[in-house]
Amino acid sequence: MKIPAVLPKESLWTIFRFYQAALLNTIFGLSLYAALIYFGVNKYYAQIISHIIGMTFNYFTYSWHVFRAPGAKFRFLLSYIFSGLLNFTLLYLVSFFIVSPYMAGVGATLCGSIVMFFILKYCVFHRDGEHRGV
Repeated sequence: MKIPAVLPKESLWTIFRFYQAALLNTIFGLSLYAALIYFGVNKYYAQIISHIIGMTFNYFTYSWHVFRAPGAKFRFLLSYIFSGLLNFTLLYLVSFFIVSPYMAGVGATLCGSIVMFFILKYCVFHRDGEHRGV
């Protein structure tokens, strides 16, 4: 008896590629954030700076590697403005529970990544007429 797949094979590969790119993007962004903290930049300014620089880097990894489609640049920008506000809020909240600015940045980033997959998949990197299933 064959067990039916919960998600189509291509959707699983898209999710896999997303988290490959997300890992690379996260390492890039958190390294930049950590370097700014190391050099004495306030954690909130460090997050804003690393978010803006990381946004450009992320656009290319997501459009070329994950979704393999040109994304709508304006929608991508809007999604990252939302993501920045979300991550800023999460950093503020996580900082109540985690004293280390490094670990607080990691916690905020991990929580925000789940939301970003769906925003990017459904709002930025979809092809016209494409089925929008996960």
